[in-house]
Amino acid sequence: MGRKRRHWPFALKEALIVSQRGKCWICGDDCTFEDFTEAAKLGNGWARYPTFEHKVPIKDGGADELHNLAISHQQCNATR
Repeated sequence: MGRKRRHWPFALKEALIVSQRGKCWICGDDCTFEDFTEAAKLGNGWARYPTFEHKVPIKDGGADELHNLAISHQQCNATR
């Protein structure tokens, strides 16, 4: 049976954005909720939406801890 997806508190998401200086850990471009809002006005917000994930997946031995969490764009994460 698979592990249930965890829903991170908004405060933790904001802390991750700040700690990563608002950059996607995959492509390095801006990755904030404000960036998503601007992209949504242009019709491509879903691709720029910040996702919160494990750098090393739990199934591969990654920890469910802050040092293993990162932000990335929805599109970057989907192509990883």
